[in-house]
Amino acid sequence: MRTICRTLLILFISLLIGVGLWALSGTAWAGGYVDGVVAANQAMMDAAYTTQTTTGGYYVASGANMLKILAVAALVIGATYLLETRR
Repeated sequence: MRTICRTLLILFISLLIGVGLWALSGTAWAGGYVDGVVAANQAMMDAAYTTQTTTGGYYVASGANMLKILAVAALVIGATYLLETRR
């Protein structure tokens, strides 16, 4: 019974947080914040593209980034395997 009560409490709190974020997402403040983040990200991407192409390179994922992606994927697969075998 305690597990059910705790689960329902967690779901209720999650619902409250979700409703609060939904209400906040419609405000002008949230729209302005998102526009600022998108503009900053676009400026960084433009600068990286300009730097990469002016030096004669190609604007593609670097080997280091690909290794990071591979490492994260390997960790996720390994953790999933460990969790599944412990059952």
